[in-house]
Amino acid sequence: LLELPVSLLVPAAMEGVVHQENASSVQADIILELANGPVTAEADEILDQKGVRVIPDVLANSGGVIVSYFEWVQNIRHFYWEEEKVQDRLKTQITRATDAVEEHRSRYSVNMRRAAYILALIRINKVLKARGV
Repeated sequence: LLELPVSLLVPAAMEGVVHQENASSVQADIILELANGPVTAEADEILDQKGVRVIPDVLANSGGVIVSYFEWVQNIRHFYWEEEKVQDRLKTQITRATDAVEEHRSRYSVNMRRAAYILALIRINKVLKARGV
């Protein structure tokens, strides 16, 4: 299944399903990670060299975390949004996150996973500096 000639491959059930031994046989143009860590670090390198675009789980799975945050905010304020408002806010946040990752991917000439990690480290560093650490 992982080696079929497809435009989009969505590993969504198992960690490490795309690994060093099978990555060179993957024919997908894009991999959208919907499991936690379905592409190993070694496979990520192979796929990157082949020109396969991997949308990392840390970005692809962020919607659930974002909506959980929205729920938390609503519960604290005892105010609840309509589903349409949640969907609109989620779309805004996902778009911003994707755009930021794309910007860092382009700026540093790296794949999306590395760009997401670079962005995360920049943000963590900024917070630590603001806190005097």
